[in-house]
Amino acid sequence: MLPLRKIEWELIILKTQPDVLSGLISSFASSSSIFECWEHLRTYMNSFGFDRLLFASKPYADATNFHNLFGTFVLSSYGPVIDQVFVKDRGFTDDVTTKFLLENTGAVSWQLSRDKFLDGKMSKGEEQIHLATRQLGLIAGFSYSSPRSVERHLSGFGLCFQQGYEQEHVDQVWEDNRGSILPALDVFSIVARTYLSATSSELLDDDEEQIILLVLAGKTNSEISELLNLHRRTTEQKMRKLRARLEVETTTQAVAKLMKQGQIA
Repeated sequence: MLPLRKIEWELIILKTQPDVLSGLISSFASSSSIFECWEHLRTYMNSFGFDRLLFASKPYADATNFHNLFGTFVLSSYGPVIDQVFVKDRGFTDDVTTKFLLENTGAVSWQLSRDKFLDGKMSKGEEQIHLATRQLGLIAGFSYSSPRSVERHLSGFGLCFQQGYEQEHVDQVWEDNRGSILPALDVFSIVARTYLSATSSELLDDDEEQIILLVLAGKTNSEISELLNLHRRTTEQKMRKLRARLEVETTTQAVAKLMKQGQIA
């Protein structure tokens, strides 16, 4: 269960909309993992018409390293194709609204990207990701970055509205419901930081995550090495270093700690 006492000082925002948010917060508080909280948030946001969500959280982040996915925790309901283009292939580094949120907190309409495109003021990279995401159905929505109550900890959302609506309609939905939407996003960001309690040295890199997931699938070191095209000694060395960073003795203990931190489900 979420240790609410640790974050109560940050939940003053609840006083503005207690009736609207009380059910969601109760769901967060009774959840056993960040992933369960995420499903509650998805249901809540879908009630306003935002049926696809992306959340990213990165400690020790600034303009010089935000493009590096190491240490970034990502939750997405966009689907594997969009996740590949926007996240894994780092399309987000050329996304206009992501760049805006890097230097600002608060909400920004996706109209910002459309206006910049129509005015011919996009770089080649910005234009490519703008067209690619629209072709994949990301037409109207909002992006949002929570207040940075923790120094150098960036967290933000990409909220896509259901298909068939133009941005003008979504802007009005946002304006009508911002008092209910923004506190929910802020609280989720706080909850995420509470669950994701790993230090910067404990965060998994891409190779380590793949190895751990295969461990969870019951694979042996030999099988993992073959699947990831790694030498067995390399796999074993990576696991030794990970156990040392996590300050545990066994792989089972490492898996348990990573699950508690929310780094793996």
